[in-house]
Amino acid sequence: MGYGTYLSDKHKIPFYSEPFAFVDNPNYREGHRKTLINFLQKLKNNETNYIIKFMICDIDDLSPYKNILKKSCHIIRLMRKDVVSQIASHYIAKYTKNFHEFETDIATNTYIPIDKKLLRECFRVGTRNNWLLQNCSLPWNETIWYEDLGFIKN
Repeated sequence: MGYGTYLSDKHKIPFYSEPFAFVDNPNYREGHRKTLINFLQKLKNNETNYIIKFMICDIDDLSPYKNILKKSCHIIRLMRKDVVSQIASHYIAKYTKNFHEFETDIATNTYIPIDKKLLRECFRVGTRNNWLLQNCSLPWNETIWYEDLGFIKN
């Protein structure tokens, strides 16, 4: 279980994981479309009782995240200590075009070749996001390290 799902279950409020990510991706799952529509409805109704996860690089003028962060909210910065694993995870997600795991997914052993261009891109994205997390001026309420979460159980 991911940290967002854990917090959602603990506080009995909805969790939205990167609702604006991958909208133009043909592999976009129907469940994610429904999640996006549900989240947009909450924004339209000015509801504020939810958890949202998004990447720091997604805070721009094209997404509603700036406006969401201007409201009274609790902001958690999730950082990585193991940057190599972070970049490797991003590389695998980009190569397989599977950025989210679902309970219905079946784990398989897959050989993934090294694509130097893609690896450089993942390195650039990972280091950029880490730099932004360390240097942006958001009023973080707390910082949590991904590696310290351990296995979260209900």
